Amino acid sequence: MSAFVKELGNTVRQLGKSIDTIGVSLMGKSAHVEKLNISVRSVAHKGIKPTLVSSSFVAPDSTVVGDVVVGEGTSVWYNVILRGDKGSITIGENSNIQDRASVFAEKATTIGSNVTVGAGSTVTSCIIGDDCMVGAGAMVMDGAVIEARSIIAAGSVVAAGTKIGSGTLWAGSPATQLRELTADEIATIAETAAHASELATEYNAECFKSWQEIEQDAEDRKVLAELGEHFLSNPAVNEMPERPGEIFNQSEDATDVTFAQRKTMPLQEGRGTDIHRPHREGHGGNKEL
Repeated sequence: MSAFVKELGNTVRQLGKSIDTIGVSLMGKSAHVEKLNISVRSVAHKGIKPTLVSSSFVAPDSTVVGDVVVGEGTSVWYNVILRGDKGSITIGENSNIQDRASVFAEKATTIGSNVTVGAGSTVTSCIIGDDCMVGAGAMVMDGAVIEARSIIAAGSVVAAGTKIGSGTLWAGSPATQLRELTADEIATIAETAAHASELATEYNAECFKSWQEIEQDAEDRKVLAELGEHFLSNPAVNEMPERPGEIFNQSEDATDVTFAQRKTMPLQEGRGTDIHRPHREGHGGNKEL
């Protein structure tokens, strides 16, 4: 009996798909086809699920596994891997793990707040303090400690167990201290983190849109391409009533409207003709000729 019910269910589902395909083909370009991508960005390991707050952004093709906590306003960008399958990973607020970066935790790994982990970099079982920047392609190895307001130059390798003091710039393989950071460099760390957090907010808004909002966006883009931004921002311009025999001059904010009476001038045949005529141009209302 259960096998029959299962087979019946499969048949009904296939029938539904077929009907939907026919409907889409009949609707043509006006059809809305919702494509659902299977998301594997949040994966439990040994019963422990990642903790992702609503204000964080985790890209659809990133992978977050096991004991991982992502803080408020933090962004995990495309093709990033956060593997908390052996140890925990904790990331603070307003940090960003950029594209193709990898964070592994053989032991507990902590990344503070307002931290940038650059594209393609690797972070393993270490501690990174607040307001730090790890350059693109850099590696931070097991047991390293990077204190607050420090920069690791792109492509550098921070050897296992290295301790990096606050407010310093390190570079090389293995990385060594070059100098102390300038005030401008410290400010750049904060600016980079703030920019990434703002961008993450925009991405979050797009990812959680309903299909109705997506359709409205498509219509808005079409109007924008045809009529310009002013039409979208000030639709009232297109809602003024027409008055036969009269024209109007309308201000941009649609609050100041003046009407001019119809006037005539004689022709040789003795007939009159309008010097002001109603004229429709696109959706912009009547214009004076």
